Amino acid sequence: MTEQRDTPVIEYGTARRANYAAVASFVFGLMFFVPILAGVAAILLGLQGMRAAREKSISRYVIARRGLALGILNIALTLIIGGAFALHEYHVMAPIRRYNANLREISLAMLLYSNSHRGQYPPTFDELVTSGELPKGSPVFACPGCSGGFPAKAATVGSVVTSDYVMAPPWNPMPKDFRTLGNLPEHLIYVFEPLTNHGGRGIHVTLSDGNVVWLDQPLASKVLADLQRGQNPPPSWK
Repeated sequence: MTEQRDTPVIEYGTARRANYAAVASFVFGLMFFVPILAGVAAILLGLQGMRAAREKSISRYVIARRGLALGILNIALTLIIGGAFALHEYHVMAPIRRYNANLREISLAMLLYSNSHRGQYPPTFDELVTSGELPKGSPVFACPGCSGGFPAKAATVGSVVTSDYVMAPPWNPMPKDFRTLGNLPEHLIYVFEPLTNHGGRGIHVTLSDGNVVWLDQPLASKVLADLQRGQNPPPSWK
């Protein structure tokens, strides 16, 4: 009698295919340090991974859905943070840029006036308008950030120009060593603000090189005292 041997049974099954789109979607969704682009990639790959999981009966549907959600969160956070930054830029930085533009334009007009009048600088802002260096009613004389009651009144009131700024003490005649731009002292001030413009926190000043500088209250008070004594450049600002 022939001895029967057990024959091993081979079980055949279907290999489980990987859902690479789902995994990639989740990875891109975690890349919050790459705004927008990573979010878009996570969303597209997440949709692809979810579709593949449904139609081809492969795994990782939940991973694909999480990647999609992370991609949407990536874009939403980017838009929120970007909007907050834009709002900050509008309310804080825009007035500062307008300050700089206004004060630079006034100092440039003073320099042009001097070039047309043999080195003599205008004694008041009125001459900048009557000589044609600036138009009458020019907005450059208005402080763009002096809302909320500051200043309580205009700093300079002339027959032609009313201004929130003050012209620095005149240098007529300008010392010979100062008459060329390259020889102007570092802290020679053309235009400055009163402390009331910003509630006593400090002032903007325009220097002879066209730069606009903010001075905090302690230094601003010393500089203003020097200017009132006719000391320009202010000896307290070294």
